[in-house]
Amino acid sequence: MIAGGAPGGDWRERLDRALDTSTRAGAAATLEHSIRPAMTQFAQELESRGQTTNVTEEHVEGESLPNLMLQVDFGEATSFVYQVCPHRMRTPSFIPADDDFYVRLDVYLAEGGQDKDLNGYTRGQVIGDLVAEYERHLHFLTLTGEQMGHVQAMPGTIGEPPEDSQI
Repeated sequence: MIAGGAPGGDWRERLDRALDTSTRAGAAATLEHSIRPAMTQFAQELESRGQTTNVTEEHVEGESLPNLMLQVDFGEATSFVYQVCPHRMRTPSFIPADDDFYVRLDVYLAEGGQDKDLNGYTRGQVIGDLVAEYERHLHFLTLTGEQMGHVQAMPGTIGEPPEDSQI
């Protein structure tokens, strides 16, 4: 089940995703055909633009589905982290399902969990979410004044002009 829902798509598709109680096989298919390729494609694009990226897969003991993580290193600044972790959950009693359990594909950033389930997302929707979270991270680095390699945040604090500006 998806909190907030995937961006785009027909309203019936969005309703299907909202009521989705994916089995392990369904979650595995989403990881294999949407999430892993999206992370890889996004990382390759960032690499072509001079960023240092790493896509890793971690197998957790007792779990058949891996955790996938994309990390973008900014040197001295806080790295961008986008991780997808499968979690087995009890199916809510108010949703008709064939199984007592379903699998969520939860998103975690360096800041913590996002209460977002990627089950049913297409590769394009995963990339869209990656871009949105990456943009938020870059904005965070700018607001906090962290330096990203050759790109530096503007001086001053929010609401104040840089020292050398004339107003």
